[in-house]
Amino acid sequence: MSGCRRRRAPRTAVLLLSLLLAATACTGGGAELPAPLPSGPAEISGGTAVDALPEELRIAVPGPPRRPPARICDDAATLDGPGVQPPGSIAVGVDDDLDHLTAANPARSVFWLRSGVHRLKKSVVPKDGNTYIGAPGAIVDGENRLNIAFWEEYFRRSVDDVTLAHLTIQNFTASSEDQGAVYAGTGWTISHSTFRNNGYIALFAGSHNTIRYSCFDSNGQLGVGTYRLDGKPSSDIVVDRNEFRRNNTRRLSECGCAGGMKWWEAQRGSFTNNWVHGNNGPGVWADNNNIDMLFEGNFINDNTGQGIFYEISYNFMIRGNSFVRNALERGARETSNFPMAAVYISEAGGVDVPGFRFATSEIAYNYFEDNWDGVALWESGNRYAGVDGGDATPSYGDRTRWKTQNILVHHNEFRMNKENARCVGRLTCGRNGLFSDWVPVPGPPLVPNTSHDEYQIAVSFKQNNVFQNNMYAGEWLFVAYDQSLTYGWTTWRDPRPDPLGLFTYAAPEPYGFAQDAGSSMS
Repeated sequence: MSGCRRRRAPRTAVLLLSLLLAATACTGGGAELPAPLPSGPAEISGGTAVDALPEELRIAVPGPPRRPPARICDDAATLDGPGVQPPGSIAVGVDDDLDHLTAANPARSVFWLRSGVHRLKKSVVPKDGNTYIGAPGAIVDGENRLNIAFWEEYFRRSVDDVTLAHLTIQNFTASSEDQGAVYAGTGWTISHSTFRNNGYIALFAGSHNTIRYSCFDSNGQLGVGTYRLDGKPSSDIVVDRNEFRRNNTRRLSECGCAGGMKWWEAQRGSFTNNWVHGNNGPGVWADNNNIDMLFEGNFINDNTGQGIFYEISYNFMIRGNSFVRNALERGARETSNFPMAAVYISEAGGVDVPGFRFATSEIAYNYFEDNWDGVALWESGNRYAGVDGGDATPSYGDRTRWKTQNILVHHNEFRMNKENARCVGRLTCGRNGLFSDWVPVPGPPLVPNTSHDEYQIAVSFKQNNVFQNNMYAGEWLFVAYDQSLTYGWTTWRDPRPDPLGLFTYAAPEPYGFAQDAGSSMS
């Protein structure tokens, strides 16, 4: 399993924008009613590895949240806007034409939408600096016939610095998979709003967007995606204190196109203090040339797929998050030995690129409880630029292939109760992993021939991937070297690595992996 393969995007005018997932092949049925939220507790039960640190270190280290930091979707006090018209604003009644009022007024106008259902007849094209703010109960409704609520018309230019606040945006169908109900330009702010029951992707975020205190509930494909304008990666997007729940109601296949949120070719993104739960598929996914990404302070629980999936991308910090009961559905369906991890890193890691916040990649100070598996660091031996006409070209480091390298996994707490994880008697759960796969000789076109086990040796011993100073409780095993091989605590920690390259698939046992120095198992 090396992540999804993507088909080439058709070169239409709209798709020249390189929308987030326009190159993702996904299948699924029609819209379904939202599934009930999982009934497990949304809080962690144990202590944390941070608590075990000396006091002087605890002060500087962010601990994982013990309960969700952003309970937004059912919080009227957070979501309701002003009940009195703000001075200088333009009042919009439920029967008024919002797009016409926008066109008739200058840029930087403020529109106050009165309480009630505003059934749009036409998509709204804002002007630079406009603000749209809702009174309590203000709903912008597409009635399952209009594709888009707010956008830059035909993406002719970026509409900048728009604010959407205290609105409920619902029932916009979008035209197909990978299309959105709202397309945000540069510098937009989305706050205190609800996006629900939209056909595919609720919100496409652009560069320098701030998304906060909002609810993304029961959307057909994704709550939020990112996209490119003018051929440039999206950058400096802040997603803070939002709730993502029950997204991907269409149950599109887990191919990189559905779940809570999807980052695509983003730089300096921040995903902090969010509650991500009950989504069909991964909670949050970053794919294709993302770099300098921060995931911190989130409570991520009961998603059917991975909690965080970081794929063919670069320097990241996954720090101080709580992961509870993720990938239980996906893990129970898996028939191979491949881990279904709460944090899954696929052909990604640290590269030396100046000018970014993070010089390496770390998974640190997180709490893991009763997920199907914990952390999996995986590198496919066949993940090269342009393979099958799908994978993009790496932007940094080795420009021909993607590598899992320079990743430090430290000061995390891993707890496993197989009864809670519904995998009693199974060896294919409760695992961390560091592994690759056997590849044929010769390699793909334009790539030097490789030995059968070159990538297994590299990811396991030579690419600076290190687990250390972690705490384990319960039954834990370790997938290492090859996805078919599982080891116990002793071999995983044995300080006799493979300095001479003698470790082979046929005779792996004489050597250990020298991992988890300073860690404990109870």
